[in-house]
Amino acid sequence: MKIKSMVLSMMVVTACGFSAMANEASADHAKKGSTKGPAALNAEALKKSLNLTDDQVTKLKPLLAQVVEYRKEAMTKVKGGTPVTQSELQEKIAEILAPAKDFLSPEQFSSLTEKASKPAKRQITKKKK
Repeated sequence: MKIKSMVLSMMVVTACGFSAMANEASADHAKKGSTKGPAALNAEALKKSLNLTDDQVTKLKPLLAQVVEYRKEAMTKVKGGTPVTQSELQEKIAEILAPAKDFLSPEQFSSLTEKASKPAKRQITKKKK
């Protein structure tokens, strides 16, 4: 059970780390039109990938900022030794993004929550012996 908690905590730290990096890199990625990785939660990248209007982007930005802030908080908890499960992370993100149902189509909302709740992919290199 302890190992399972540690693995889940490591997943959350990885996801949160990529989210924090997205804050720094999002403007650069948006200029390049990237819609993969941490920049996928950038409002401008989402505008392109979800075909959002300017009004939808304006309404979505504060919600995305809340998602990023929550991920930072979760990362702080994990670093402090408090495990945060992937399901807890997904539930909270869904709760934060719930108001977006009012101004996004069902398809846009579904795609947004999927992108926001995905754990960050990480390449693992095997150690040479």
